[in-house]
Amino acid sequence: MSELREEDLEIQVYSGMGVGGQMIYESRAYCPAVTITHKPSGATVSVSDRSQLQAKVQAVEILTGLVSGYIEIEPPREDWHNGDER
Repeated sequence: MSELREEDLEIQVYSGMGVGGQMIYESRAYCPAVTITHKPSGATVSVSDRSQLQAKVQAVEILTGLVSGYIEIEPPREDWHNGDER
């Protein structure tokens, strides 16, 4: 598996705060998230996890697979539409 060069990556880190669970009282859950873009290819991966470090590791693993060709994503079919366009 090829390594990604750090200078080819744009990394954005943010935290998501949201209501957690089905509780009567509002409960806030901290959910760190990472978005990494591989600048040469334009591939972007976003991952959220309980740990910011774990989210970054997962995002890099997925992005490495995408860029190396180990993971393939099919483009949308040409006959696909969102239902509003007929």
